Amino acid sequence: MANRQDRSKSRRRWLAILLATGVAAVGALVYLFAFSPLAPNPPAVYQEPTSAHALSPETVPIEEEAHRATVADAPTAQTPSTSTPVADTPSAPSPATVEEPPVGYARGSRAPDFTLRSLDGESITLSNYRGHIVILDFWASWCGPCRTSMPALHALWEGYRDRGVVLIGISLDRIESDARTYLRANNFDGMIALWESVTASQAVARAYGVAGIPRTLVIDADGIVRFAGHPATLSVDLIDLYL
Repeated sequence: MANRQDRSKSRRRWLAILLATGVAAVGALVYLFAFSPLAPNPPAVYQEPTSAHALSPETVPIEEEAHRATVADAPTAQTPSTSTPVADTPSAPSPATVEEPPVGYARGSRAPDFTLRSLDGESITLSNYRGHIVILDFWASWCGPCRTSMPALHALWEGYRDRGVVLIGISLDRIESDARTYLRANNFDGMIALWESVTASQAVARAYGVAGIPRTLVIDADGIVRFAGHPATLSVDLIDLYL
């Protein structure tokens, strides 16, 4: 009876040893397969870029142009050679392109040129006064606000008369004698008074966007409009700025 129990314990012991040996062998094989250099690498997984600077379809062309410019400007690698390098001759800088302002009556625009006959019978062209600041006033003797603003405007101009500032008044009167009589009666001499015909004066007024009078513009020495508005809002500070 004792011998039978001993044999049973012995068999159980050998089974336990064999089971432990098998588990260890399987573990070793798994380790070798997973970490051996011969083990296959897992396939790479492509991920979409998640950068905050990802370009939208609308901005792609611009960024592409900027990228091309950067690549074109990048220095290229030079291979060594046995020839003596020649110093690059600096190229002459190209003149900067100056964009001409558009022709118009808004501030910053180039004042439209015109030619009208004066009350003295002379042909007056605006562009002939380049180099001078020009105060251009649209008025009429039948215009009540014009009669109110004209004395102050004339007095302002007289303060700059000796400094080359020119006052040109374009009358929108229907009759030449009405404009002449008004100017003489109020001693508004010295200004360049223009009146050729109603049609001619109104054509210039339309070119300057005049919808109501009085309407005054200040044109600088380069022919650029610097002020456009009611003459009562014209200040000496603005004229001083461009003298």
